[in-house]
Amino acid sequence: MKATALLFATTLFCLPLASAQWIEQAVGYTRVPCPTLGVDVVDSEIVWAIAGNCGTGDREFSKTTNGGVTWVSGTMTGSAGLVPGMITAVDASRAWVALWGPGATTSGAILATTDGGTTWVKQSTAFPGSGGFVNFVNFFSADTGVAMGDPNGGYFEIYTTTNAGTNWIRVSQGNISSPLAGEVGFVNDFTALGNTVWFGTNNGRVYRSTDRGTNWSVASAGLGTGWVIFFPAFKDQNQGLALALERIAPNQVPLRTTDGGVSWTATPQDERIGPIAHMPGTPYYISTRGSAGETQITLLTKDDGANWVVIDTVSRSLVLTSAVFAAPHVGWALGRARSSTEGGVWKWDLPSERAVRISPLGRSFGPHEVGARSDTASVTITNVGLDSLLVSTISSPGTNFSIMNKPVTPLILRTFDMARFGVVFTPQTAGTLKDSIAVNSNDVSTPTVHFGLSGRGVIIGRAPAGILFAASTTPNSSLYSLNTATGAAAPIGSLGITELQSLAIRPSSKEIFGVVTSPTSTSLYRVSAGSGDVLLSKTIPVGNLRAIRGYTLWRHHNRRIVPNRSRERKRDAHRDFSRNLLFGTLIPSNDRCPLGVCSRTRGQRQDIYCQYFQR
Repeated sequence: MKATALLFATTLFCLPLASAQWIEQAVGYTRVPCPTLGVDVVDSEIVWAIAGNCGTGDREFSKTTNGGVTWVSGTMTGSAGLVPGMITAVDASRAWVALWGPGATTSGAILATTDGGTTWVKQSTAFPGSGGFVNFVNFFSADTGVAMGDPNGGYFEIYTTTNAGTNWIRVSQGNISSPLAGEVGFVNDFTALGNTVWFGTNNGRVYRSTDRGTNWSVASAGLGTGWVIFFPAFKDQNQGLALALERIAPNQVPLRTTDGGVSWTATPQDERIGPIAHMPGTPYYISTRGSAGETQITLLTKDDGANWVVIDTVSRSLVLTSAVFAAPHVGWALGRARSSTEGGVWKWDLPSERAVRISPLGRSFGPHEVGARSDTASVTITNVGLDSLLVSTISSPGTNFSIMNKPVTPLILRTFDMARFGVVFTPQTAGTLKDSIAVNSNDVSTPTVHFGLSGRGVIIGRAPAGILFAASTTPNSSLYSLNTATGAAAPIGSLGITELQSLAIRPSSKEIFGVVTSPTSTSLYRVSAGSGDVLLSKTIPVGNLRAIRGYTLWRHHNRRIVPNRSRERKRDAHRDFSRNLLFGTLIPSNDRCPLGVCSRTRGQRQDIYCQYFQR
């Protein structure tokens, strides 16, 4: 269980290289790549961080005293052979680090510095025996602190100090509610506010002390013992949130308490929620979530977990988790150092004034047929500042783009309030079309923000007679007209897709069609004979269809089925049986067609055509 604790603590929750709120900072570790496993924010200028178990020898830490403009790293004497868990500090000089031992007989330790990290001393009165596992250490003031470890000797190994750790005294068994069989805590999984401290366990329970660690009670989260309680976060002594994860199945339940953790109730399910932190000075909580290779998001709730909204969305790859805030607009989170000059922590950079943000920054609709309407693209306006934002006007674009559900202006947005509207693209002419929507507000730095719009109008049209068409393959797939006499190929335009694998002209409309196939499906495209643009017509759930041909079948029906009828009956038969089809292949008469048939009589023989592409 202890190994699992560290593994979960280092799970990757990712965010962008740079966004409206988060800015990556380099902490200067020398043994890289290496994650940051603990960060403590003293105030908006002083922050401490510790590196993971990277390399050999004494473990690394880093510190800033100017809000992260510069970081100075160093090593912690006496930490070799132990695994860093978390760090706590009270100023730029004094800090404590909890480390745990990798073996069952190895005891964890608390290291302390009083000179800004130049020297570190093991505080030997904490976890002095064997088998002690340190989960966290926290200081309520420069002298008074608590350190918590997993059960050792039948009860949780918890210590308190009133002299900055010179002497740690273990809390007696009678002052701590008894653990269940196999019950443990987790590294750096706690929160402290005022004189109260909370930590969750792997048996679905939350321990609490209201007197700086002297006495401890426990309460069940109401889910049973098969759940782990992570990330408790409180905005006052009574109101808090936490996240429960099932140990066996990959399920999670967000929790809320209004009585300081005595009882817990589930809030609406939201699988996006990750580590939770409270933003001091506000009623808001923030959460980061997203594994490597996934879309990573930052969530915010303004109603105690009833609803979570995305305030930052990014694409993949970099590490960010477990945010700690000094103020609503200042906070840091764990990251990963890729080199001595890249990464390690993230800084929450929220403007202290009102600030407008539009997400996304623009929208490209791609090719659409002239006169046809696109799907609706969603646009969100967010106030990411601390003051209220007044949105005075939202301009309307020209004839090719339209706003749906436009908000009524003037509009007031408080911190993290959002306004949404939709945009659709209906091209009126062919070619590349651009426009923008201007959002005007009282944002001091950016009073006008433009939402860029672009798309391409396409006219499919009829293919001119007497011209042979061909499509080139990757890397630059294009449509060409061929001169069969000279062998010349004249480019018409880029197709905009990887490879069009076959072409055919549909007899009735004289439109060019093409296919792109895969082992499981085939996509049918309409192709513009004038520009080379392609529009997806439909996707067929049959793979590897390549050769397509255009046929007109009515003449066969007219001749064979109604040979001796009147001219009117022949005209009716022409109308009834005329089929302009695109075929994938010809199947013998006794075989079955996967997607339906179109048959014609030819004497005593019947040919069955698989009607893959009928429009």
